[in-house]
Parts: sequence; structure tokens; C-alpha cells
Amino acid sequence: MTQEPDDRLDGLLGPSSERLDAPPGAWVAIRRRARRRKAAKLAVVTTAAALVAGGAVPAVLAVRSDTGGNQTLSVASPVKSATNRHPAPAVTPSDTATANPVAPPQSTLRGYRPRSVSFVSQTEGWLWGSHDNGEPGVVAHTTDGGASWSPLPAPPAIATDPRSDGESGIRFANSYDGFVFGSTLYVTHDGGLRWIAFPTPGHIRDLETKRGKLWALVDDCRNGRVICDTVRLYAATVGYPLLQPVEDVPAMTGQSASLALAGTAVSLLVGEHDFWTSPDGVAWHRGENPCGGSPRTGDWDNAIGAWHGNGLVAICGGQPAAGSQEKSAYESTDSGRHWTALPHPPGVAGYIAGVAAGDADHLIVGDPHGGGGWMTTDGGRHWAPVGPSIGFAGFISRRHVVALTSEDVLQPVFRTSADAGRYWHSTSFKR
Repeated sequence: MTQEPDDRLDGLLGPSSERLDAPPGAWVAIRRRARRRKAAKLAVVTTAAALVAGGAVPAVLAVRSDTGGNQTLSVASPVKSATNRHPAPAVTPSDTATANPVAPPQSTLRGYRPRSVSFVSQTEGWLWGSHDNGEPGVVAHTTDGGASWSPLPAPPAIATDPRSDGESGIRFANSYDGFVFGSTLYVTHDGGLRWIAFPTPGHIRDLETKRGKLWALVDDCRNGRVICDTVRLYAATVGYPLLQPVEDVPAMTGQSASLALAGTAVSLLVGEHDFWTSPDGVAWHRGENPCGGSPRTGDWDNAIGAWHGNGLVAICGGQPAAGSQEKSAYESTDSGRHWTALPHPPGVAGYIAGVAAGDADHLIVGDPHGGGGWMTTDGGRHWAPVGPSIGFAGFISRRHVVALTSEDVLQPVFRTSADAGRYWHSTSFKR
């Protein structure tokens, strides 16, 4: 509500005052100060424009996520520049998180044997491995797509294969938040400079991270069981990764357990009976496990991969014997509601380590023992050996692949391909 002014106020205010002139030189000083403020604003705008032009502002990258066995590649959005990394605040040790002394960086990576790889962009990635079996784990970092690697501090853990005590894998959610997992869950929030141990409800078979969430398949080895075949799905946030069970997904049974993330969708394959999928990580649906009911399939080295929210591929392996294993391949384009059998990868040599999918046509099956891996560029109609000796592979774009050589290769190598696996570039860690 407004009120009209009262004319009687004029009389109360009295006669108008005489105008006073500004002191000599006052207007000149005011104009000078205005010009200085204008110049300062222009300088700020010019500097900001130069930073954008020079690439100092982090770009939002859409990076694919592989789900092959032990080597999934995480997605970061936005990706923070590695050259401008500043240590994020570490998690405060408490009853649930324990500070651990980190192993100092190795002086050299000569003879290094990488076991797991994780990339958050086309150029930045990490390796987890050791100089020999049963040796302390070593973390290595690259900012040039794997052309060169530098050692980083490592958690006080032994690098080992997924079926043994120790830590078998590494995942990074972005340039800061990363995880080394297996018997324990080690966490870093500053790109690998410091590590903290978080408790786990058991042995972590597989772990994936995307969009600020952490997903893990955990078995019951901590309960004194000799055969650890009871598996549960756990989840947490990247910022505070205290694993909690996903109540809508019951305990499952299987010697193999694999996760696949694409977009907001989460899919998991456990043994030969359990397959679960969710479009958003909230509502869960149990579907048909394609690895059950065939003489070629079984509960040994089954793995699942995804190329988008609805596109899935499953590789199923029968009981291994004398370095060989029957293998089957299946594909789904409707989130696992229906599966179509693909022609089987030829031969039985070697064991399945995981599967990576660039799209429905480009698939790579890793094999760490003897077989060397197989790939297809036509959706499984034809398969060819992946050479030389790819153990694990993962797509970080539709065509860009990163891979590790098989465990039985004497000369450990990190490999990259820009054409979905047709041609490879190798980076060697010579002894």
C-alpha cells in the first residue's frame, strides 16, 4: 500500500539551501578513479578469455565405461585437469576408515607387471600391479594416453589375481577419487598421493564407479568359508565409500561375478543362475542368466559387458581343464530381457578374463592364460585372435581401446588401439 505525499511537509522543511560547489580538482579525481576501475575490469575479462582459449577450464567428456572382468574404465564428468591437480581433503580416519602409511613411489617401473587399468579420459589413467607375483603393489599414472607412465605412492597391499588374498584391481572415478580393491578397499581423494583403508564386508570380486556412485560385488570369504560362492551387491558414494548392501538384490551364488555400467544403467551377472539389471540403480529387475542351461556354459569365468544402457554382451565359460575352456557368447539389446546366441569364439584354449564392448559389433574377449584373447568387428559373426596376447581390454570410446597383455607373457606391456583393436601400439616395461 502506498501513501500520497503531504504538501504540508514543504513548510516544515523550510527554505531551500544554497548550492555548494565541489572543491577544486574533485571532478578530475573522480574521473581518474572511474578510468582505473574500468581498466581493471577489462584486464579480468581478458585474462578469463585467455584461460578459456588455453584450455585451463576443464571440459566435460563423455567417456565410455568398459566392464571387462577386472579392468573396467571409469567415467569422469567433468574431468579435472591432471596438470592442475590440487590435493582434495582426505577422509578423516575414524572407526570406519583407517589411515595407512603409503609405500613411497618406486624409483623405476622396469620389470613392472600391470594387473589392472583405469582411465577417466582419453589421456589420463592409472595402473595397479607389481614387479613380481606376491610383491607389494605399485600404482602408475599417465597423462598422455599411456605413452609414458610415472610411479605414484601405493597403499600397503600385495598385488594379486582376483581369486587370491590381496588387492586385484584399480578404479578411478575422476582425477582425484580412486580405489584399489580386493581383500581391502583402499581409497584416495587426491589422485593417488594418499590412501586410506575402508572396511569391507568380504572380498571384492568386481567394483565399478560412475556418476558419483560406487558398486561392488562382494563374496563371503571373510566368514571362514573355503569356497567363497555367496555374492552380494553393495553400493556407496564415491566421496565416502562405506559399502552398504543393496536390499532389493538378494544374496546370489556363483564362482564368477561381473558388473557392467553404462549411462545410468547397472547390470550384474553372477554364476549361471543370477542376472540383475536396473535402469537407474534404484529399481531392480531379475532376468534370465544366459550362462545357464547349456553344456558349453557353467559357473566358472562368466563375464558381462555393456555398450549402452540397453546393449549387453555376456561371455560364458565352462569348467576349465588343462588350459582350455568351452566358451559361449550372447547379446541383448533390451537390457537382458531377451538374449541371442552369437557364434562361439573359436577354439577352447585359455580361460575367459572378461569382455569389453565398444558397440554391438566391436567386442573383445580377454584371456590371461594361453588363449591371447579374441575380437569381432561384426557382432560375433566372425572372430579373430587379438594379438599379441591381450589379457584384459576396455573401450574408453567407441574406437579407443586400452589393454594389458596376458599374465603368461614374459615381457609385460600396456597396449592402446585407435581403431577398435585392429592395430595396437605397445608401451613396454622392460626388465
